[in-house]
Amino acid sequence: AAGCATALVSGEQVKQMQIVENNDTGKSDWKDPRTMMLLVRMGKTLTDRALDEEWAALRELDAEYTRIESASTCAKNRIQMLLVQLFPDLSFKRDWLFDGQAARVILELYGFDPFALVADARAAQRLRTRKLRPQTIERLLRDAREAIKQPVPILWREVRSRQLRDAYQDLSVAQERRQRIRLEMTGLLEHLRQAGKVQLGPVAGVIGPFLLSRILAQTGPLRDFGSIRQLWRYAGMNLRPRQSGVVRGKERQAKRGRARLRHVLGQAVLKLVTKDGLYGEYYHRKKKLGMLGPVAMTAVARKFLKLLFGLERSRQPFDRTRVFTCESRHTKAA
Repeated sequence: AAGCATALVSGEQVKQMQIVENNDTGKSDWKDPRTMMLLVRMGKTLTDRALDEEWAALRELDAEYTRIESASTCAKNRIQMLLVQLFPDLSFKRDWLFDGQAARVILELYGFDPFALVADARAAQRLRTRKLRPQTIERLLRDAREAIKQPVPILWREVRSRQLRDAYQDLSVAQERRQRIRLEMTGLLEHLRQAGKVQLGPVAGVIGPFLLSRILAQTGPLRDFGSIRQLWRYAGMNLRPRQSGVVRGKERQAKRGRARLRHVLGQAVLKLVTKDGLYGEYYHRKKKLGMLGPVAMTAVARKFLKLLFGLERSRQPFDRTRVFTCESRHTKAA
């Protein structure tokens, strides 16, 4: 209404440009507008991406999933801490404790109190009726007999058992919420595909619908990016060169973009770097050349993001033989 134009500039660029402009690291209200206008005249402006309804909902669901994932991890850590104190000789591992039904049975009947387990003369029979395997029962009773060699006050054990039940309840709630959000995110992805807003779909053995929905929640519409380099910068996966004269240092990842996108990409490529995985040969070749594991994983994640970007732009089905073949060689072979 006032005939004014607006532009967005990066706060980090403003700070760095002030050093270039007047050789001063200080900040003041009268300097900032002048530096911002200088950046606008240089064309160093940002694009304001206003995500529409489905994309905004997908991103918010991913943020909620991350929060619930953190709550689930906290609940698991608390369970392990309590079990170390209450049942120190328990020899079962994480999968049995968190995913197995047997652990919930022990919690329900005895609160994971080894004294209560040993004191029950019919414990083995009661556990068999709850479908626990004989080997599991024998091992559990052996662990309990070792644990009770150190006397512990009764009231303290009761408090610890109650805290353990609460921690398992927190874990169950988090797991249920995670499953619900997974279904919502995959449903939104399918809705976007049916509406023609996303061409990219799950690829068997490469990426499933849930991880794909998490990646797209962080990138937004891939068609908003003009090149893969723009997408790399958005993710903070562009490389920072270090060169002065004849001296050339190691290139490192910028890490200036979306940290959550880099985290999800790391989860997505984890199963692709096995010996028979899509990037297995590439990953292990990099390691043989002396590249550290995390750096090699970053290289794989960059290539994988480029693959997703190319599939979305080309609207072609996934072709495994095309992944490591350049366009000119592929066209010549065709």
